[in-house]
Amino acid sequence: MMAYRGIGARAAVQAEGVGRCGQPVGPDGRERVSVRLLLEWAFAREKAALEYDEVGGGAPVGCDSTRRIMEAMALSTGDPGSCLRVDQSGGRSLPHHDAEVVVSVLRRSVPWSVAVQVAELARTCACPRWDIGPQRMVPCGWRGANQNQRLAKTEVVGEVRYRTRRGEVRKSVTVCPVTVEPSASQVAAARRRYLDWRGALMDVQAGLRGVTFDLFELTDALPAVAPWSKRG
Repeated sequence: MMAYRGIGARAAVQAEGVGRCGQPVGPDGRERVSVRLLLEWAFAREKAALEYDEVGGGAPVGCDSTRRIMEAMALSTGDPGSCLRVDQSGGRSLPHHDAEVVVSVLRRSVPWSVAVQVAELARTCACPRWDIGPQRMVPCGWRGANQNQRLAKTEVVGEVRYRTRRGEVRKSVTVCPVTVEPSASQVAAARRRYLDWRGALMDVQAGLRGVTFDLFELTDALPAVAPWSKRG
């Protein structure tokens, strides 16, 4: 048996003036949240699922979630509020209607592959890792180790000669080939993935404009454009 979480009712706030996502609640009882928090709430907390076939027929936003709500109501016991309780009988509970709408808009706002990436990051409350560590020079190879450290591989690139009182001295000139890690291309790729993710959030945010939620009100807040910059 499946039960719907909170049909036709807004969840009680966890503390005075603070909603379930820890954000301020307005006079209308709706919590002010960013698009990122809204996605994380839908996928991480409500366990909403992203279904490929959901938009196969190009159905309007929210129609699939409405169908699920009606199914939950049909399976309820008929007692007042029976379809409002989370099912504890071993089955699964349907996500809140707001979460279903968020999923539907996400699926329609970005390509499928991007939607999957956004959903998985939201499910773990994470973002693409743009900081892959400071650039540093490391040897291109190793030739062994002693009791204290590994020894970098060196190459002979020439020879120098000089005279001393004992005569001419010849010494080889050796260098240690190094490479920079992470490379500039790796840093750029990591930052590009972050920017692509942020761009996807902007698309979802635009798709959610005009949607009236039961629990939330969408704000204009977005992740920083360039968190690797001092200006952000």
